[in-house]
Amino acid sequence: MPTAGDEGPWDPLWINMFRRGPWCSGEGVAAPIPPELNMYVPFSCHACKRGAICATLLPPAKLKKCSSCKIVRYCSQEHQRQDWPNHKADCKALQELRGNQAMRAVYRLSLGVFGSLEGLQRYLQHGVSILDVRAAAAGGRQPMSETAMMWTQQPHCANCYSLDGDGDQKLMACQVCGCVAWCQTSMAE
Repeated sequence: MPTAGDEGPWDPLWINMFRRGPWCSGEGVAAPIPPELNMYVPFSCHACKRGAICATLLPPAKLKKCSSCKIVRYCSQEHQRQDWPNHKADCKALQELRGNQAMRAVYRLSLGVFGSLEGLQRYLQHGVSILDVRAAAAGGRQPMSETAMMWTQQPHCANCYSLDGDGDQKLMACQVCGCVAWCQTSMAE
């Protein structure tokens, strides 16, 4: 069975396999998601994976962000409660990275010095480095853990590279593919 490549959930083979799964049927959680397909997917419920990337689109307003990490989304409070034991450690690490003032300074500086895309990539890589150092110090997770994948795959505007919730910006996923998003300013242009 093919697995996701380095592109994670944006690998075309992965997207094809994922969309054909019974979990995208829109009829509740029809079957468990195979481990090789069960990864963080922006704009989809972290528990059931239904959302923008599935053939059965959930309106973006139906997905609510985790109030702590502000990266992971859920289609219901029930799914959020069910997933909490799995998400708890990731949530704490992501919340610390997003709330870290030094990381915000790296983000602003990177965007100003290196330009939008390269700046965003440097910011995200800096976060992965912090996660890797923490994991090594704790003797824990392997590099590119689920937490690191959530960090690097977090939604950002395909035009200006702003992050979801950066200032007043709110991102909207593409209603056709669910794989890209735009901020309100870019959509107005």
